[in-house]
Amino acid sequence: MHNATLNAKMHNITLTQLTDSYLKTFNKDLALLKISNCQFDKIEKDAFDHLKHLNLLDLSNNKIKEKIHPQTFTKLPSLEILILKNVGIHDLELNLSNVEELILSENDIEDVKENSIQGHNVNYLDLSHNKIKEMNNSLKTMYKLSMIDLSKNNIEHVGKNVFEDNHNLLRILAPGNKLTSTEGFKLPKLKSLDLFGNKLISLKSNSFDKMFFLEELGLAANQIQRIEDPFSDLYELKFLNLAWNHIDEIKPSLFRNNLYLSHLSLQGNRIQSLKRFDAILNHLVKLDLSHNGLEIIDGEFFTSTPNLNVLDLSFNNIKVLSNSLQPLNNLKIIDLAFNKINLTGFEFYKNHQLARVNLSYNGLEASLKNFKNNVFLTDLDLSNNAISNFCNSNEKKFESLCVVDLRNNPLICGKDLDELVVGLAIKKISPFKINQIQSDISRDQCKTTGT
Repeated sequence: MHNATLNAKMHNITLTQLTDSYLKTFNKDLALLKISNCQFDKIEKDAFDHLKHLNLLDLSNNKIKEKIHPQTFTKLPSLEILILKNVGIHDLELNLSNVEELILSENDIEDVKENSIQGHNVNYLDLSHNKIKEMNNSLKTMYKLSMIDLSKNNIEHVGKNVFEDNHNLLRILAPGNKLTSTEGFKLPKLKSLDLFGNKLISLKSNSFDKMFFLEELGLAANQIQRIEDPFSDLYELKFLNLAWNHIDEIKPSLFRNNLYLSHLSLQGNRIQSLKRFDAILNHLVKLDLSHNGLEIIDGEFFTSTPNLNVLDLSFNNIKVLSNSLQPLNNLKIIDLAFNKINLTGFEFYKNHQLARVNLSYNGLEASLKNFKNNVFLTDLDLSNNAISNFCNSNEKKFESLCVVDLRNNPLICGKDLDELVVGLAIKKISPFKINQIQSDISRDQCKTTGT
């Protein structure tokens, strides 16, 4: 019986070329063969012909100067995974009858010509980290292709019909290219599209039309300034990343058809104000609005995102929270660091789900009484503020509080503060867990009260 686990690995040995006579010294029942960093520059056409049971072949990190013959791998009926990573390939012409996963990353491929890869069974193709400038209709025989990685090439244009014959294509990765348009990616069955770090300037109304099943869309780190109505056909969209662009306005109607949206990142844009969305996004659980110029949040904005679990508003210019957070009854984590918030006379909004709050670097004065409505807090960061008096008679209500960060505050020490520190340190843990408290509270580091 064929032993499917039989394998051989060679690494960092010197071979001038891979020949039939050399490879015949290996067991013909090999299922896995890895020959990496061996410096060979040529592969004989029939080198692997006797390895009829070979399932995985990895030839990574060699420098093959002579073009690989198209028929080199055709007599391997069991070959499912072929890895030709960083082998110096320039010209591409391969006939692969049974290969399902083809890795061609980190080569010098500039052009994928029509029919240069004959692979009817390939479902995963990795062409990342090459020098490809344009995608033409070169993959049309890959009928089973479900995922393609085009990351880190020089692609400027993908033609309208490039993937029209790849009816099973579900995921496209194309970050780190020079794309200015989404034209070639509008496939009705596509579920995931990553265009991180390209050169998109605007999103038009037809940028993603008829992509009814798209669930993940990555558009971060482009140069997007203008957004018309590009998401209206994306009824199944769950993850949308628009971080680090030049967006200065989010229209209330923008996500009206994206009712299943669960994660939305608008980090690192130029948004100064927010108005309530037209649609109620009941499935949205994570919203990142950090690193914007936010000053004003409409008092009713969060009524359109009632089920948020995680909210990041750090690195903005927010001064007043008022009651805008009140609709967020399910919020567990909120980051408000690096704003201009003043909590004087203001009680943080009532929420029994809230576990972690970051209000560092706000210049605020606060005490535990500001958080008396958040008795299930576990982690409270108030470092780098202007807090002098922190304790009051309510501190024993905070039975879940494990970490308080009060570093770099002008704290006035006294009996109440000492009791809080010790109480937090021993609670449900042990008296030796004093490092659980991320603060530099001690009598020789604080002002004294004369007690």
